[in-house]
Amino acid sequence: MHGCFEAVRVLLERCHYEPDCRDNCGVTPFMDAIQCGHVSIAKLLLEQHEASSSAADSMGAQALHRAAVTGQDEAIRFLVCGLGIDVDVRAKSSQLTALHYAAKEGQTNTVQTLLSLGADINATDERNRSVLHLACAGQHVACTRFLLQSGLKDSADLTGTLAQQLTRSVDILQDFDHDVKS
Repeated sequence: MHGCFEAVRVLLERCHYEPDCRDNCGVTPFMDAIQCGHVSIAKLLLEQHEASSSAADSMGAQALHRAAVTGQDEAIRFLVCGLGIDVDVRAKSSQLTALHYAAKEGQTNTVQTLLSLGADINATDERNRSVLHLACAGQHVACTRFLLQSGLKDSADLTGTLAQQLTRSVDILQDFDHDVKS
């Protein structure tokens, strides 16, 4: 209902929707509300309709991961601080953390938010890729720069590929050169 609290409240009240019904991608209404930043609707679904805050979609991603993709920092704070969701919870299929998802999408502010909430900057996925690998692969200059300035060092994944080998951006490559010289 595109964030219209009253419309959602009335539909839930009158139509008796199942709180954790899923769409074709396995996304629940709670996950959808969170990824769109509609925290008040997410709270309504939790408090009055007992929705699950830890449900996973068909790819194994939870609400925290979906909020990281869309840069919903307030929703992320609600999940981690308000509900006690582990900031480093991993998506089942890929073992990506919310920090990986944020870096992959170039969500620099969200990367900062997740780190301020205690996310592990050195987390790797099932292929030993760091968040730096995903930021570089996405050609995200600001995000890569922030990660390097935060002390994250380049490392090889399971195939021996360094994060800097995944970028075509001259700006990113210069940041790696600067990081090596410092």
